[in-house]
Amino acid sequence: AVLEKAMSKYKSKVEKLTADIEKETQSGKRKGIEEELDATHYKHTLTEKQAEFIKEADGGGIPDASTLIDKIADLIASSLDDEMGADVTDQQIFRAHAAYYEKEYIEDMNALGVRPPDVLTRVTEFMPEIIAYIQKIMDNGCAYEAQGSVYFDIRKFCESHGYRKLSWSAASVASLSEGEGALASGEGKRS
Repeated sequence: AVLEKAMSKYKSKVEKLTADIEKETQSGKRKGIEEELDATHYKHTLTEKQAEFIKEADGGGIPDASTLIDKIADLIASSLDDEMGADVTDQQIFRAHAAYYEKEYIEDMNALGVRPPDVLTRVTEFMPEIIAYIQKIMDNGCAYEAQGSVYFDIRKFCESHGYRKLSWSAASVASLSEGEGALASGEGKRS
């Protein structure tokens, strides 16, 4: 049942995103939708592969539960998130999840010969400081809120600072403004 639910979920998401691409006229938004569609196709392929692992396990081809769980972890996580995502309040679960991938990253870097960092900082451990820092930038008039996001006001900053010092390739305020990327709607933005 979990597998069918996941496949159905991805199929309906692909249909919605495909329809959204057809309607979208702004190239930046269209690119963002196309990227989301690509990611959805990848997840769908991953779910199909995990279905093969389940069939293999049913036929006795996977010797133990631990191996099977490793092979279908994404499907299990997606199912649990659908069923209980909003009810999970134990922050340790989120920390343990992040720690797992942090450990894998450090192992990969070590295998590549990259020295470990002297200090490991996690953004979630500094949220009050980050919020205070952003608020100070807003109080100075160099950032503003629009539609639930905070944006850096390049024009305001350029009135009293030399922004090009940060990047020799920055030719103009217009080219700096493009750096926001395809995911931003641009609605409510000043620069």
